[in-house]
Amino acid sequence: MASSKVLVTDRTRSAMVLLARSFLSLAMRELAVEGRELSLLLTLDEEIRELNKRYRGIDKATDVLSFPMEDEVLLGDIVISMDKVRLQARSALCTPEAELARLCNHGLLHLLGYEHIHGGRQAAKMRRMEEKLFITLGAEGLLPHSATSHKE
Repeated sequence: MASSKVLVTDRTRSAMVLLARSFLSLAMRELAVEGRELSLLLTLDEEIRELNKRYRGIDKATDVLSFPMEDEVLLGDIVISMDKVRLQARSALCTPEAELARLCNHGLLHLLGYEHIHGGRQAAKMRRMEEKLFITLGAEGLLPHSATSHKE
């Protein structure tokens, strides 16, 4: 099977670029997403707010956006606000790395068709998959042991 590719653009000069690529590569392998490509944009609140307004009609910054592509190779684009990563990590009493992992998993699952908008079974299924991926990242040594106890 062909390996998947994660292309990262970092507009924040984050020290976590390689970690984010590793999170997504491992999650794609765990989900048997082979031979596909996705892009990740690490940005700040100002840019993600503009994208959220343009594509969703919501004029506020959010933590993660996903833009699926209907293509056999291109899976889609994920955009993550590093401002939100830091803020939400403090609120959740976890490391920024753990919060970035959570948002990478969340964005990837949206690209694969998982949803949580209406709650219920869909949201529960997505939450279980996020937890499974998060535990896998910890087991693979991509997160410090203390980070694997993310609290929302």
